[in-house]
Amino acid sequence: MAAEKIIVRVGEEKKQAILSVFRNTVMVVLSAFFFSLSFPGFFSEKGMPLMAFLFFIPLVPVLQKCSWTASVLYGWIHASVSYVLFNYWLADFHPLTIIIVPLIYVGYYSFLFPLLKAGVTLFPRSGFLWQALIWTGYEFVKSKGFLAYSYGTVGSAFYQWPVLVRSASLTGIWGLSFLAVVTGAWLGNAFDLKKVCKSLKEWCFYQRAGGGIAIYALVLVLYGTFSAVDYSDSPHFQIALTQHNADSWQGGYKAYKSNYLALRDLSLQSQEHKDPDLIVWPETAFVPSIYYHKTYKQNQLSLSLVEDLEDFLSTQEVPYLLGNDDARKELSKKSADLERVDYNALLLYDHGWQDLYRKKHLVPFTEHFPYEEEFPLVYQMLLDADTHFWKKGDAFSTIDVGKFKIGTPICFEDTFGYISRAFVNAGANIIVNVSNDAWSGSVVAERQHFMLSVFRAGENRRTMVRSTNSGITAWVDPNGVIQEELPPFILDVLVVDVPVYTNSRTLYTLWGDWFAWGCLIVALLGLLMGFLRRLTIQYRSRKIEKQVYDRGTV
Repeated sequence: MAAEKIIVRVGEEKKQAILSVFRNTVMVVLSAFFFSLSFPGFFSEKGMPLMAFLFFIPLVPVLQKCSWTASVLYGWIHASVSYVLFNYWLADFHPLTIIIVPLIYVGYYSFLFPLLKAGVTLFPRSGFLWQALIWTGYEFVKSKGFLAYSYGTVGSAFYQWPVLVRSASLTGIWGLSFLAVVTGAWLGNAFDLKKVCKSLKEWCFYQRAGGGIAIYALVLVLYGTFSAVDYSDSPHFQIALTQHNADSWQGGYKAYKSNYLALRDLSLQSQEHKDPDLIVWPETAFVPSIYYHKTYKQNQLSLSLVEDLEDFLSTQEVPYLLGNDDARKELSKKSADLERVDYNALLLYDHGWQDLYRKKHLVPFTEHFPYEEEFPLVYQMLLDADTHFWKKGDAFSTIDVGKFKIGTPICFEDTFGYISRAFVNAGANIIVNVSNDAWSGSVVAERQHFMLSVFRAGENRRTMVRSTNSGITAWVDPNGVIQEELPPFILDVLVVDVPVYTNSRTLYTLWGDWFAWGCLIVALLGLLMGFLRRLTIQYRSRKIEKQVYDRGTV
């Protein structure tokens, strides 16, 4: 009879364990789903920013109750589901990326989720605050180094809310990520206060904490509201932003020529009724390398197209800024021979070639892979997948276009706050981004890129304009307001009269990612102190137990 009871009890425990794992898995998947909904995606072309405040709520009970090993497994589930749903369009970018990116985040979340669990385990009452610090620090870390990738930064979900975009001039985008996560973590605890708050004192603490979060949100909102700048007296600069609706690299010489002719016609069209001060062609809009073919004359077809371009530009009074493969022959690292090296560049033509900028922050795997010797198989796989590697530029240098200087982040570069900040600190009056997202065939991919670039205007209080192959071609004013944009995947030109506002330097421009650094450092020091405190308590507890045992045996 006793044995039967034991069997029944063990069976019931297994059943409860299975149900617990199932519930936790459902909650983690729900969180990943909410996370993906925060951004442009399957269900909303422009994203649902309110979901950014909610995605962390389902994680709270999971992280409170699961084991340390299970927290790693739940991290893997969250990473896989969220980034497949969020970045599904990567499958069209490169055959490997839809596998590589989720795997990278599985690696990140292997550490992130145990750290989030540590936050609530070491600090049961204030765990929600530590989790927000940890998450913000993680987002900052993932935007650094070779694998740097800013897509999925929670704060970017608020790109349609200019009041919050402007508040990024204080904290960078990181202050908004912190706001979203700390709100969700606090609400997740508030839903289960009977279990969390074991005394009136703890209930009062949660009330005060909620008030503190509300005050923080109010500060951001009030600052964003009352810090809007008046640029009505600022000088203006008229820019023609071309969108030729083609992936410039596809199709060979005939496509290169067709794209060139389309861009030429759009440029002439922009001058029919207006008088632009600058005409911008997108990233690598003109594919044959101008310098390389003029210098080495190895391909007559490409050289003839370069000569056609120069003949056309020589008839133009307006300066042109155009994307090009700035190829050169440089000494090989492996031998004393010269080899071709390609730079993803922007060139300025103003009665002759005047200035250029070479892309410095390249896309990992698909634009550069500096670990050929360490991972030869991966390098060969990338080559077999027809990857075009670039060499990094040297500096975030501005381009002088007469009365003004422009900072020119190329494509992926406008997703990182530190790059546009570097341009502004180098003297840029306007931020001009050129991009090619045509390969994706996806409005969602283009919108996810654009939403990050909006914050570059808000962070630095500078006008941001974008000329793209197929979208999103637009301009954002110094207050973070999206003023005009072309519909994606159409052939058109957008002539914009933008303010050149330079009357203020923001805290972000001056101090950079101070808020993110603060979150990262405080989170790491707090966790370290929490672990040391826990070890000290355990040591003292064992010591007391030993003393009691010794007395008892005596």
